[in-house]
Amino acid sequence: MTPELPHSPRAASQLLSDLVKRHPHAALIGSSLGGYYATWLAERYCSRAVLLNPAVRPYELLSG
Repeated sequence: MTPELPHSPRAASQLLSDLVKRHPHAALIGSSLGGYYATWLAERYCSRAVLLNPAVRPYELLSG
């Protein structure tokens, strides 16, 4: 499943958190900003994640 994420980081993180809670044994796969979200979710919910060129500090990339 690949959800269409809202533009708001708060709304996107809420949607992703809800999905992880509904599917606690699913592995996460993310690239770029999706890799950042996958890392955050894996740490928060003790999930597995595969990361492909994850953004490690997206707040710096998006600040300008």
